Amino acid sequence: MNSSMCCRTLRLCARRHCPQKPHGMLRMASPTPGDQQDLLIYRWDLELFTPPCAPGAETWTARAHIDEDISEVMPYLNAVLSGADLQPTGDMLIWRDAARSYAFRPHEVCSAPVKDNEEARRVIADIIQVVNETWRRRAEIEPDFSRREPPGVLAIYRLLPRTNCGECGRRTCMAYANALREGSAKTSDCLPLREPAQERQHQRLRELLGEGL
Repeated sequence: MNSSMCCRTLRLCARRHCPQKPHGMLRMASPTPGDQQDLLIYRWDLELFTPPCAPGAETWTARAHIDEDISEVMPYLNAVLSGADLQPTGDMLIWRDAARSYAFRPHEVCSAPVKDNEEARRVIADIIQVVNETWRRRAEIEPDFSRREPPGVLAIYRLLPRTNCGECGRRTCMAYANALREGSAKTSDCLPLREPAQERQHQRLRELLGEGL
């Protein structure tokens, strides 16, 4: 295996079609045959991977690759999921419940942490059921288009190593913090931040910027 690869990826299954009743999130009934025509998501490919910042992690991130574009449902999810954050770009929604975090993008849904294949299948099926039920009820829901304000440059800067090493391609850590805020850089660009001693800071920064999933 190429030592430069810093994440494990496992393709688990193809073309899943298994909406189920969610457990412990939003209590919704499983769709009946008459509801099938109004499903937003019918099938998905399920993938497990470890994030680049934690290549040896014992838990995984589950990602559902979806053929359909689910962008239209995001403002409705933003309205019904307590504490959801529609990102400043408008093309990603982050939500956290008591057990894990979720990210919704136009053609994918991610959740972390999951411990194995079985839990990944259940968690993804549950959250896709939430998406489908929210979409089915969209006429009853006032969409919420409000977006989370991007974090300030100083808040980002405080989580950086502040060595001004230039490995990220910027002359200073402050310039790098500004690039992170604008979305023109990623946390993985900072090599010192990927050191084991910086693992906690790296994770906090990824969560602050919505990179955690």
